[in-house]
Amino acid sequence: MSLASGTRLGSFEIVAPLGAGGMGEVYRARDTRLQRDVALKVLPEAFAADAERLSRFEREARATAALDHPNILVGHEVGSHDGRPFVASELLEGETLREALRKGLSHRKALDYATQIATGLAAAHKKGIVHRDIKPENLFVTQEGRIKILDFGLARHYTGAATDDQASQEETISKATAPGTVLGTAAYMSPEQVRGLSADHRSDIFSFGTVFYEMLSGRRPFKGETSAEQLTAILREEPPELAELDAKVPASVARIVRRCLEKKPEERFQSARDIAFAIEIGGPGQRAPAPSGRNGSAWPWATGAILLAGVGIAAWLLSGRTGVRGRPSVKHLVLQTSPEARLSTDPYVQFALSPDGSHVAYAGLDAAGDARLYLRALDRPDPEPIAGAVDVYDPFFAPDGKSVAYWAHSGLERAPVAGSAAPTVLCGSQDLLGGTWGTDGTLLFASNDSGPLLRVSADGGEPTAATKLEGGDLGHLWPDLLPGGREVLFTARTGFGPEDFRIVVQSLATGARRTLVEGATRAATPPRDIWSTRAPALCSRHPSIPRA
Repeated sequence: MSLASGTRLGSFEIVAPLGAGGMGEVYRARDTRLQRDVALKVLPEAFAADAERLSRFEREARATAALDHPNILVGHEVGSHDGRPFVASELLEGETLREALRKGLSHRKALDYATQIATGLAAAHKKGIVHRDIKPENLFVTQEGRIKILDFGLARHYTGAATDDQASQEETISKATAPGTVLGTAAYMSPEQVRGLSADHRSDIFSFGTVFYEMLSGRRPFKGETSAEQLTAILREEPPELAELDAKVPASVARIVRRCLEKKPEERFQSARDIAFAIEIGGPGQRAPAPSGRNGSAWPWATGAILLAGVGIAAWLLSGRTGVRGRPSVKHLVLQTSPEARLSTDPYVQFALSPDGSHVAYAGLDAAGDARLYLRALDRPDPEPIAGAVDVYDPFFAPDGKSVAYWAHSGLERAPVAGSAAPTVLCGSQDLLGGTWGTDGTLLFASNDSGPLLRVSADGGEPTAATKLEGGDLGHLWPDLLPGGREVLFTARTGFGPEDFRIVVQSLATGARRTLVEGATRAATPPRDIWSTRAPALCSRHPSIPRA
């Protein structure tokens, strides 16, 4: 370490060294302007003239500055003092995931950490940033149990340019063969990284899978004494089944890991956000759907069919009674999708049933693999694309069935189901975790997994809060207006574990609410013309919701 206590770099005063590595010296420093302690990473003088190291240092600074998420290291400032670049970031207290792994992790901790890692990656991927060096050394566990993703030095804004990716791949291989770091990087590469091919966000998903596997089993999925042996194993071998290493790993969780570790990117999860949701649904205490298909996927509709199931639960549930009269009616409808408009492989609700029950809108992939919004009449075999609706997720209908709202990269959009009018952007949104459209011309939606539900006009505008976090709530998700529009059904989240979710109903006028189901998520009211609307009813979209 080369900087003594008391040394000033701009407004930062060095307090003590924290560590050093190939890409910088890290110090505890005092921000004299804001009177707070920070972590200050400084590029050593010996590397300041090294174009490659300087480029990586600057790349990490740009990526950190572009990201603002509780599961990603927060960058405060980027600067230079006497020709020495530095990055100031939040000061973390805790240990790396590698250190935590040496002590051993419970399955509960592993699921919690995995959910947080996936959530942080989803935020980075949304900004177009691919980390490409996910490993336990780059994941930090704070004293409060929060995961922070570190070191975006190998990150790239994914452009699909092979030459750019090949150049960064050479950098990754070089790092992997450095003394003392062979196992730390090579063991977590994706097959496409090993081959030097273009690596997009799905490469991070593979690396995440290797870390998740290690958290659950205590060992890496691809072993080898040398870097070459590890890289060969990644390309050619399948890891041992988790159940063989630990019989207590739930089969549903093992399937999630297995799907992350598929050799072909198109067979993995297609988004980190979906991994987080899959863990929440498939963790201990949840009844995961039975596997189907070659890869044991837990979501049969991803193979090209949509299953619509409605469960009528009598009004006693919403009124707080505990008795049941009669048996609920269950209706199933399976719709095959065509190869030219196949259902997206993302494992969550990618479709919506129109209010009159005559049409299904779903997020599908066309022949070129582009995500589009399709409308399929139940009495017709062929779906029709909705003009201009691309890169869509989580569609939901207007009360009159003439428009569909959905999430796209530009934010929350709406599009008419007929005609060629261009979609309208209603508002910006970090993400869409469920939405519902009221008869009064307003939409309620969840922008991400933290914060209250938001409200925006069907004509667009600035969203406002529709609910209030209370009782330890961290976020409100998946809203659905009950008939009449005076109450909203939604999922309240207080943590990351399966038991930290509950379904509640709340009055929009008074804010009064009550819990309907503990340890469950994603409830909805059925379409009005399929089930009786003389009394409110619920439609379960989660395997743990009671059905009797």
